[in-house]
Amino acid sequence: MRSHFRPSLRAALLLPLLALMISAPGCSQDTRPTQQDPGLIQLSADLGNEFVPAGELSDVVARVRINAAELEASTRRPLNIGLAIDTSGSMRGQPMRDARDAALALVDSLVPGDRLAVVTFDSTANTVFPSTELDQSDIADVREKLSTIEARGTTDMRDGLAQILEQTIHHTSEEVTSRIVLLGDGVPNDKNLITNYAQQAGARGVPISALGLGLDYDEVLMGEIAQLSGGSFHYVEDSAAVVAAFRDEVLRLERLVARNTQLVLRGGPGIEIVSIMGQAQTPANAASVTLGDIAEGESRDVVVQLRSPGRRAGATVEILDAVLSFQDATDEQGSQYERTEFLGAAATMDDAEIAAGVNEEVMRAAENVDAAAATVQAIRMIRNNDYAQAAALLDDASRGYAASGDDDAAASVQMLREAVPSAPPEAMGPEAMGSEEVVSEEAEAAPRDYERRLRRAHDVSLDAMGF
Repeated sequence: MRSHFRPSLRAALLLPLLALMISAPGCSQDTRPTQQDPGLIQLSADLGNEFVPAGELSDVVARVRINAAELEASTRRPLNIGLAIDTSGSMRGQPMRDARDAALALVDSLVPGDRLAVVTFDSTANTVFPSTELDQSDIADVREKLSTIEARGTTDMRDGLAQILEQTIHHTSEEVTSRIVLLGDGVPNDKNLITNYAQQAGARGVPISALGLGLDYDEVLMGEIAQLSGGSFHYVEDSAAVVAAFRDEVLRLERLVARNTQLVLRGGPGIEIVSIMGQAQTPANAASVTLGDIAEGESRDVVVQLRSPGRRAGATVEILDAVLSFQDATDEQGSQYERTEFLGAAATMDDAEIAAGVNEEVMRAAENVDAAAATVQAIRMIRNNDYAQAAALLDDASRGYAASGDDDAAASVQMLREAVPSAPPEAMGPEAMGSEEVVSEEAEAAPRDYERRLRRAHDVSLDAMGF
């Protein structure tokens, strides 16, 4: 079998990672909007090569791209927001004050007719403010209740997420924009069911914006929450930036173009979808991707690796149908629309044609997404003290980012790679670090620098995958 996409250790190691996007040249079907459809969402698709080798199995890369137009005016629909705030002991002091200010700023951005629920979670979860359609007196009430929240106890994120989901999903409709904003700075007491709740949120059209604060949260879990719900992830290094992060979320919700966006991919005759890069995917002839909300000016790429059977020279190989469905977020009725694209390739025995048919832009996009997924998987391994395997994946990811032209991401991953120990930190004694004076200085600074590098590499990779 000849492969025109470089197989790697990364592909074999991908776990439930992150939803991605595609664009590539090929035989695209014209899907201009109808008279009623404002045409704010555009779908395009391209192949990594317009040719496949005749008479043999071959790997094919496709990129499907979703583009959202800029809005001329903002006519936002009412918001249905669920706010879940970590109030565990690690939030004590300035982080708690900043989180409280951020929640108050979010409330100030809401208007009568919007709906809000607030849940806090520490040793237990507590519904501070049940989901309420706000009027002026409600806004004053929720501000008063938010001003009293305090940091204490451990981190029952699981029940916090369960409560805010219950408060929010019962008020979803075609007329409102729903979103959960989750702020956490620690590792949950119990991770069981958290990803299930994220999947439920996505299925009910309630994306989760997960904000990881500081250096102690579970970055892999927070990323999965965003991915599985069709939401987004943000690393907030300093609690002082939480207010801006909350405001950005509300501004984005006010500029949505599409909601409940789903991409369905179907391979042509004999075509196998091997993977949707950055996501767990069992090889099959069809697959779907939850993309959630899309705001004005956004571009999403989903990169797909497929396998084509051998066909006779000169035959047209039907590679892929892509069907995008979404609700118009600018329409009060939430009208449903579709976009479709078709990709086909020509089978050839001519190596020169195959070499000339490469779409470098698509192949760079594949390298970029592959490197991002490898970085997230390496972070999983670091958390499991599998440093040797993590280091190998990070080396691979750094090269992949460099090949894709993303020098900033390559530098971020390389910085993390340089900090990865060769043994668990607890096994590294003073003799490995020098004098006692040096040890005392590094013991205070090195762990935080290491975690900071890890968080930044994770954030860069989720951004590369569209989260």
